[in-house]
Amino acid sequence: MTKFPFGTDYKLILDEDGQLDVDTTFAIETDPAKVLVWDLLKTVTTGQGVLWWAPTSTEDVNESLLDGMTSRLKTVIDADPRFTSVEVLTRLMGREVSISIKATAGDETISLVVVVQENGTLRVEEANGAV
Repeated sequence: MTKFPFGTDYKLILDEDGQLDVDTTFAIETDPAKVLVWDLLKTVTTGQGVLWWAPTSTEDVNESLLDGMTSRLKTVIDADPRFTSVEVLTRLMGREVSISIKATAGDETISLVVVVQENGTLRVEEANGAV
């Protein structure tokens, strides 16, 4: 097995408004659980087609609220060869949408729960890779 089985990534932080942002020190993260959960966060917050090298590897939850989102998110995450199993659950809670993702990669189980709030921002409720 390689030294960093799931690669490395730049660190993410939550800004003063609770929104995801890039750590401006551009520090590199090597912890497998953090790399995987941050990749899941970027997968669900980046619009389709934004990444020219992988135009169908993301699905911005703000652009497709509940319009087949569960199956599209599962399809996008299933396409990542690092994950051996993926479960996605979306549910409407008043005017907010909760997205729960549980994925397995190697011996890591990643859990991510984000809520698309009424104002269109995301709230991270659970990220076992610790944002």
